[in-house]
Amino acid sequence: MINAEQFIQSTLQKAHGFLQNNQIVHSEKLVRDLLNQYPNEPNSLHLLGLIYKKNNQFDAAVSSLEKAIQNGADTIAVSNSLGSTYYAQGNYKKALDTYDKVLSAQPHHADALYNSALTAIALNEGNTALNYAQTGIINYPNDPKFKYIEAQALGQTGQIDAAIEKYEYLLELNLYDFQTLYALAVLLRENGRFEEAKKYILIATRALPKSKEAWFVLANIHYQLGEAEEADIAFRRVLTLDPIDTETHQLLNNLYFEFGYNDKFAKSFAIGIAQAPTSIPLRITEIDALLQAERYDECAAALKKAEKDLGTQAVLKARFGTLCARKKDLEGAVDYLETAHQLSPEDPAIATSLARYMIGIGKDTEALDILDTAEKTTPFDQNLWALRGTAWTIMGDHKKADWLFGYDRFVTARHINLPAGYLEPEEFLNDLTNQLNTLHTAQNAPINQTLKHGTQTIGQLLEHDVAIIQSYKQALQSTVQDIINALPNDDEHPFLKRKTGAFRFSASWSVKLTQTGFHISHVHPAGWLSSAFYVAFDKSTVSDDPSRPDGWLHFGVPGIDLPGKEVPPARLVKPEPGLLALFPSYCWHGTNPIVGNGVRLTAPFDVLPI
Repeated sequence: MINAEQFIQSTLQKAHGFLQNNQIVHSEKLVRDLLNQYPNEPNSLHLLGLIYKKNNQFDAAVSSLEKAIQNGADTIAVSNSLGSTYYAQGNYKKALDTYDKVLSAQPHHADALYNSALTAIALNEGNTALNYAQTGIINYPNDPKFKYIEAQALGQTGQIDAAIEKYEYLLELNLYDFQTLYALAVLLRENGRFEEAKKYILIATRALPKSKEAWFVLANIHYQLGEAEEADIAFRRVLTLDPIDTETHQLLNNLYFEFGYNDKFAKSFAIGIAQAPTSIPLRITEIDALLQAERYDECAAALKKAEKDLGTQAVLKARFGTLCARKKDLEGAVDYLETAHQLSPEDPAIATSLARYMIGIGKDTEALDILDTAEKTTPFDQNLWALRGTAWTIMGDHKKADWLFGYDRFVTARHINLPAGYLEPEEFLNDLTNQLNTLHTAQNAPINQTLKHGTQTIGQLLEHDVAIIQSYKQALQSTVQDIINALPNDDEHPFLKRKTGAFRFSASWSVKLTQTGFHISHVHPAGWLSSAFYVAFDKSTVSDDPSRPDGWLHFGVPGIDLPGKEVPPARLVKPEPGLLALFPSYCWHGTNPIVGNGVRLTAPFDVLPI
């Protein structure tokens, strides 16, 4: 005859089996039946917590696991489950604290050591992760998972060659270990070693052919190398595995636009929408692509179809407004965006767009009120500050506008420091020019940029592991640091209050302008400091006459429609090879079209404080 303990144990084994096979409903029924018969049975509470975690019901999972401990469950086992729950929830600090309690009781507990290292990496605490990983290696020298997590930690602490060496050692043990292949390829790609990354990620796609993550990395590597046909195939492979992956749809259609595959543009969305007709993100990605490509009739049709299928949505009303603005109907844009703002008053993007078009039709005071509210949610929104300064300018409040923009104080134009190994700026610029020219592989400007008549490199320029690019990065680091050090301190100013003294490059690219090429006036929404660095150009593309500043960089001209109003440039900068212009990212800037048959090559970047 089976006693209660045996019955509980056998039932929990069945429930565990169901959970491992993802039969969550069956598992939960068995556990709840047990708890009805044996309230507060600790192992049942433990398993119920794991079921909650599997269902992403993290608060309920934590409550059940804590209750299991209170009722006598194995504290070490449940604490590990509790730590993994916090990790899955994204509460990495609590996860690490929980694992530390396990290690206090059992300093060499294998799972707690590994999970602590994993969590420290999620917290960007690479040195802490390295300590846990190396403790694990000492105690479990034959367990490859600790060598794997050591490699990850080495990569995060900037010890790239050491990390690569560890990954390659693991691949000697098992060439087709997907986790190692994928991690190594990602590390190599992040450090600009694209051909090496491609070799490993290709093996990863063979090791696990249905990994959309591996195909996505491969597609992006092909894209960054200018291998358009191969990128097209790999992106479409991702979409066969996940037809509603919006980032893949976006990148694929960016690729089509830049490389002139006009017949393929926007065709991918139909497949995704057929699979998920109620997906708002997918509809918005399609609508935005058509807007950016200036296919306004197709965009209008997509908007109407989305509204018919999904009903009234704030984001759709906002896109109707943007479409009106693109067609120069600012009154219509404001009408749509006011509706969108009423439907979603907490959405800062909608609020900022509404303020933009309100300024265009002269409703400056109302626009400022909306921006005041939006600032509470997004205080460092660069578009917000650009629009606020524009409203002050239009209203004649030049003191406030100058306090904000400070084109004479915050815009720096100077030659960069010469990198080590070079005696003459011309030699450095020639080497950089030759390298950048090899990276301009697209036919057209990117779909979502301000560049007109020219091309832009793909991916992060400063990540390329090429000597001249790294020399350029070294020169920028010292030059930008000098400029930041010279900035005043002011805790009341939206630009200066973010100054920490340290910085990182958040984006970097190269632009090649061709005949009549220019940048429309714009700001950089994802930066703090932004730039223009002039590498090389034909002299014919830049005028020497300040009264006719063809090809010059201009500041202060708002990049928004202002019918009947004209705001002249607040400052002009004449380009020179080796000249860096650095300025707050919310400052309006653009270029006058270049003239003549020449080209102009630049290598801009954005900076964020750290």
